[in-house]
Amino acid sequence: MSSLQENSVFTERELAILKDADENGAKPISPTLSSQMYALFCEGYDCAQIAKQNSGLSEKDVLYARRKYNWDADRDQYAKALQQQVNEKLIKSKFESVEFLTNILAVTHKSYKEQALKYIQTGKEEDKPKDWEIKSVSAYKSILEAIDKATGADKKTESKITGAITVKNENPGLTLTPELQSKLLKKLTDVD
Repeated sequence: MSSLQENSVFTERELAILKDADENGAKPISPTLSSQMYALFCEGYDCAQIAKQNSGLSEKDVLYARRKYNWDADRDQYAKALQQQVNEKLIKSKFESVEFLTNILAVTHKSYKEQALKYIQTGKEEDKPKDWEIKSVSAYKSILEAIDKATGADKKTESKITGAITVKNENPGLTLTPELQSKLLKKLTDVD
């Protein structure tokens, strides 16, 4: 490891201990023991604490193993891989949730469409759909809102239009109030 890289991961005190290890040696640590100690390092324990858990080893020995076996780089790679896995799982879960919610709506629509149309046509109580999977309008609304949130459709965007607009009103009976003008502008700028 270059001294520039060492400076980014080791403290001044640790660098001094490593310099002593380079000059006077350190106890050799096997790859197997290094892996076991690395597990503690990934849990946030420093080399002094790890040395206390391993009788016969000093902080210098553990620091030397940390540098030799690239614990810092391995931990960073592990953290990045873990973060990537979590992100992928979250995305997958979000898509599965949207699929599940839309399936609930599809089942409800398919199950009750014919019966609902018959009830709408006749208005007879006996034709009214029974045992809806969605028991209320608020439950239906909740599912639609959940779909909007899961898909990001609930995020509102606003466009601000500035500039001068001249409106010529050729119908004297129609007054274009600022409120009506704003609504017309909004309709004109809405893009599907």
